[in-house]
Amino acid sequence: MAFKIALVQDTPIVANNDTDLSLVFDSLEMAREQNANVIFFPNQSLTSDSTIESDEFITSIQAMAVFYNIDVVFNYQKQQEKLTLSIKKDGEITITNEKVPA
Repeated sequence: MAFKIALVQDTPIVANNDTDLSLVFDSLEMAREQNANVIFFPNQSLTSDSTIESDEFITSIQAMAVFYNIDVVFNYQKQQEKLTLSIKKDGEITITNEKVPA
């Protein structure tokens, strides 16, 4: 099966920000128009005001992923840490965390 990926360039998403949630929504709408299977948000940064542990944020994105039938992937970078939040179109959530050599 071929994957068509919609890439959202350098768009920082703050989890507790309604405006940013609507940005994700708009991005998913765009990805659906492109018949994408996966939408990828690279270069996210974890700051004090953004956390992927926000249940409301993850639940909202999960609902969007299922509704649009598109996998949603966020890549976060924080110093020597790389974290990936993956929400599949079937609703499955995976968070991976790896150390990046300095």
